[in-house]
Amino acid sequence: MACLTTLALAPVLAVTTTSAPASAAPLPADYSASAHGDLVGLSATLLGLPSLANARIGHSLADVDSTRASGDVMADAANLDASLLFGGVNVPVGRQRATAAPKSDPAPDSLLGSSLDVLDPVVDVGVIGVDTYADYTSDNACPPAVGNERVLSDSRTELAGATLVSAGGLGNLASVGASTFHSTTKLVDDGDGGSDVVSTTEAVLGDIRLLGNTVRVNVGSTPSTPVRVVARSNGTTGTVQLVNPPTITATVGATQTPIPLNGNAVTIATGNPLVTVTLNAFNQNSVVNTGSGAAASADLQYLLRARVNVLPVIPGTPVANVDLNLAPLSVRAQAPAGGVECSTPDAQAPGAPAITDPSAGDEVTDRTPTITGTGAEPGSTVTVYGTDDATVLCTDVTVGADGTWSCSPDDDLPLGSVTVRATSTDASGNESPRSAPVTFTIVASPDTEAPATPVILTPAQGGTTDDKTPTVSGTAEPGSTVTVSENGTEVCTAQTNGLGVWSCTPATDLAEGEHTFDAIAEDAAGNKSEADSVTFTINDTTAPNPPVISSPADGDAIDDTTPTVTGTAEPGSTVTVTEGGTTICTTQADGTGN
Repeated sequence: MACLTTLALAPVLAVTTTSAPASAAPLPADYSASAHGDLVGLSATLLGLPSLANARIGHSLADVDSTRASGDVMADAANLDASLLFGGVNVPVGRQRATAAPKSDPAPDSLLGSSLDVLDPVVDVGVIGVDTYADYTSDNACPPAVGNERVLSDSRTELAGATLVSAGGLGNLASVGASTFHSTTKLVDDGDGGSDVVSTTEAVLGDIRLLGNTVRVNVGSTPSTPVRVVARSNGTTGTVQLVNPPTITATVGATQTPIPLNGNAVTIATGNPLVTVTLNAFNQNSVVNTGSGAAASADLQYLLRARVNVLPVIPGTPVANVDLNLAPLSVRAQAPAGGVECSTPDAQAPGAPAITDPSAGDEVTDRTPTITGTGAEPGSTVTVYGTDDATVLCTDVTVGADGTWSCSPDDDLPLGSVTVRATSTDASGNESPRSAPVTFTIVASPDTEAPATPVILTPAQGGTTDDKTPTVSGTAEPGSTVTVSENGTEVCTAQTNGLGVWSCTPATDLAEGEHTFDAIAEDAAGNKSEADSVTFTINDTTAPNPPVISSPADGDAIDDTTPTVTGTAEPGSTVTVTEGGTTICTTQADGTGN
């Protein structure tokens, strides 16, 4: 088919090229687009100051290329289009950038004008507001549509203004008021199963003031009527549009001079023979699609070019040469033959997943067991339901490329029988049937931990008592059984109460003298603690048997006036010999009682 060209001058300029129509290209498909706008491209030579060559200040870029290995979509908002050298010093680029996949939507931010302080005293830039967004689901899926549009990248740059400072006593040579640049790329559904690739860049340019306030230039763009350039490709047709062509007027005093959109230079009389001011508006008739076939492309070097030349009083080197290319804009779009097939919804539900672990009939001790499975569609999300088939145990579990998945419940499951089922949901929101149920049992974990060593409180360590069946008491793990023993022989046992307190009493009298008791706690699982020990003494309160005098014998006659008196008594006891109440002698029975 022969190329068709259409021209509409105002308020929309459109240039169209067409190729033979084709059906939409299924994903993955090759498509690309970019939209770019800058506040100003500035070149300046000021007497006694470093020169500046084509510094592009205030940058907005939206871009997509589905053929990239990664970062298919990018949105960039920055103080400069690119780094530059000024007076031998590198001027850094401050920016916010969003890339996708995955989707990226950073919060709006501000780049303080101080980031361009290195350009002082030639340029003074105010606060730069930046906001970017990027969305690229995958090579096999388009971003979700809002209405009929699927935004891929979006970049907005807002500038408080920029000023070229005073030179030669002429005041500010040039300044630009608050301005906004907005660039987007998107897929636009055409209603026939395809989506066009569209890029848009638009500018709201603040008033330009030259030579202080001597020359005032109004571009006539507002937030509701920005100058907009659009490139659109549906894979069959490439289109470029200029929307809201501006009305540009220069004012000096009470004199207004219209600046026609024809590219011709207009010299503005300032009343100063040493100053020349020339303005060029872009030629709207040159806003044409420079792409071929289904490609759409346009490049505006500027919406307005302003040149200021200041000569010295005595002929010689000019005081200033300033060249401002305000609002350079460019757009590009390329769709595959027939456009991108985005609009056909995926209505096919994925197959039901399968739960592979735990297996049916398993006994597990983990109250939040790991549940694993297979068979779900890669990239889909799995939800696992509990015994009642309604309680969600875990959700939003992403299925890996191999179709496997796993998750663990956030909360403990009850002891006993548990039945689980799972579903998977694909990127289009289609949910699979429930999986086959799997029933397993959660059992209590075996207790293999020994209880803490009990503490014997009474009898006290080193204490004495007259009680031959003394109460033994203390503390131990609540619910445990405490066994008190001596030399391996059980003395008594006790059950601790809920506070861990216990006590018991020997069933038979203990012998007088020193005793050492050991106490061991045993829990319900049969785990035994280390022993605590206490040593105490039971006082001797029993009278010894009467001693026996073996010498002299009863009835003996002796001639020794200090006879030795011998006999037997309780070993270790003290024997006192008396006559008529008078003590004759005392002695200690030895270990055998002699």
